[in-house]
Amino acid sequence: LVSATLWWATSRMRLEAERWCELALEVPSAADHPMRPVVLAGAARFAHTRGDQERDQLSLERARAEERRLGAAASPWVAAAALNQWNGGPAAAMRDVAALRLRAEHASDEFWQLTAALGEAMILSTLIRSSHPLHDEDDDVSRIREIVDHAEAFGQPSGLASALTSL
Repeated sequence: LVSATLWWATSRMRLEAERWCELALEVPSAADHPMRPVVLAGAARFAHTRGDQERDQLSLERARAEERRLGAAASPWVAAAALNQWNGGPAAAMRDVAALRLRAEHASDEFWQLTAALGEAMILSTLIRSSHPLHDEDDDVSRIREIVDHAEAFGQPSGLASALTSL
């Protein structure tokens, strides 16, 4: 429920849920809770949406530290939150996509697999429009078309819209 609610809130810019993340992290019994990295990753996404890069980075670093301490969260929220960062430039962003894809495939979770693909499409479309693309533009457009097909097959309207926007 926490994972789904946070995804819903961040994807719809319901920023009031960020305060819930902060409060949940302060509860003493949450200190060793396995969902702690997910809540911190949610806080990172909210900070990113608000344009607070410092808090975004801090929350993501804390989420990664908590995953190292507590073990990998059941859902790949931490890897998904990293997609927003672009720390280290385009090549690093593509490595973040690969990390999310690996976590999603390991969990056999179609939603997170699509999320990784949508992140890849967004990065590729940004690179196509930049003056320093990493790959051949035709190859990148072909990959984005594959992702559009994936989103259409998955049947989530917002995912399909996101994929189509990348074209």
